[in-house]
Amino acid sequence: MEVHYIEKPRGFDVRMRVVEAVTEPIRALSVTEICRRAGISRQTFYSYFESKYAIGSWYALHCDTFTLDLIGRTLSWRKGYERWYTLMERQRLLFANSSQSKFSDEGAAAVAENRIAAFRETFENRELAFTDEYCYYAWMCASVERAAFSRWLKEGCDAPPADMARLTELCVPPLLHRALSLWIHDLLNAKGDSPSK
Repeated sequence: MEVHYIEKPRGFDVRMRVVEAVTEPIRALSVTEICRRAGISRQTFYSYFESKYAIGSWYALHCDTFTLDLIGRTLSWRKGYERWYTLMERQRLLFANSSQSKFSDEGAAAVAENRIAAFRETFENRELAFTDEYCYYAWMCASVERAAFSRWLKEGCDAPPADMARLTELCVPPLLHRALSLWIHDLLNAKGDSPSK
């Protein structure tokens, strides 16, 4: 088992208490009630979240940072997706309770834009041209990821993260998949490791 040590972002523990306070549909919860459950003041809540509808998108963006955004950098497609589904599954109650709210529109759009920016940065770090074609593939990939997660959530997260990772990887546009797979393959070979599935 791999162990990674990272510094927690500012306010991480407070934000996670808020995430864990959302145990029923978010539209039925007031910010005051979320704060009571999390043991924080409204002022503290608003110093970390724009509104109660930003809770789910914050957690999704946080998970992306350590999973999806590392695909083509230090993680293979499969490993990145498997870690992502594992982290998302831990807070499936939050997403189930946020799915019929503004999160499903505004938050999902922010997450998709973040994914495209992460692809662009990965290409630039690898000194690859992020053409309009690749930008379109990145958008398609982000759309597939959102749709796959949404369906998995509606089905009660029954499929194991490893199965979802395999199925989602199969939907990545081939040229985008190849562009980032070649680099990760070269990186792992240079380290003497074999590529993760």
